[in-house]
Amino acid sequence: MSSKKNLVRRASLKFFFVTALAFSSGLTIAAEPKKPVVAPSTPATTAPTAGSGVTDSTSTKATQLWDSWYTVKVGGSIPFGYYHDRVEIKDGKIAFQNQYWKNEEGSINEEQLIAFAENTDNLTPVLFQFKSFYRDSTIDLDGTMKSGILKVKIRKNSKEIPSIERSVAKKAFLSSHFPIYLGKHLKKAKKNTKQSFSAILEDQVQRAYQPVSGHYTLQEADEFAKKTKTNRIAVHFNDQEGIWYVHDSGQIERIELKGNGPGTNILVEKAEEAIARRFLMADSLGK
Repeated sequence: MSSKKNLVRRASLKFFFVTALAFSSGLTIAAEPKKPVVAPSTPATTAPTAGSGVTDSTSTKATQLWDSWYTVKVGGSIPFGYYHDRVEIKDGKIAFQNQYWKNEEGSINEEQLIAFAENTDNLTPVLFQFKSFYRDSTIDLDGTMKSGILKVKIRKNSKEIPSIERSVAKKAFLSSHFPIYLGKHLKKAKKNTKQSFSAILEDQVQRAYQPVSGHYTLQEADEFAKKTKTNRIAVHFNDQEGIWYVHDSGQIERIELKGNGPGTNILVEKAEEAIARRFLMADSLGK
């Protein structure tokens, strides 16, 4: 099962916010005794910290693009995690918030991400904040972009780690904003024609935030796309192949990610909030 979990970590919206639990900078997390699976508590709304220049969505009027819940399965039937996406337009910026719960080694671990970008076709990054809770360890990543320079502060268990600073190509956007990017570009896309893009994985300290190239292809609609009135898109990114079903806005309906062996495919499905919240409860696992 461990190989399947590693596969899920590589399936970044991982775009599902790849979990870097052992960074080259020394953020090694030691193994601990297994803990029983328990249901996570009700999530708190994530928001940038004070002084970031961006306030919580409740403080100013925002236009919501979508608010969706998803379940994640490995091998078509094994519950691995669930997550919640909320996307808004606020003060001329795209605001993306995500909370992701995963069943790893008998514990439910959580990741939180909030990311802002300019509301343009290129989705120029403004800032992101990523937090990972893995058992008793926490990792905080705070990134800001100004004049093409990305600066990322790193903390493990509140201890400062050497930060990263690098220049970023003009059209590179944050990987979490890929669905939003699709929503802005699908109308111009020609079927069966590859469209290239470049994205920054928000938690990739090991790569020093070097943008990763990818491509997507709008394909002919199959039965599921017709039924859900979505666009069927083949996506290649970060050494991962998959089929994405997205609405014209970019909102995800379903993702089918290909694994590297039998039983390692990953299925992401839009779900009702109540169903998603129960997905990793002890009495639901194995069903």
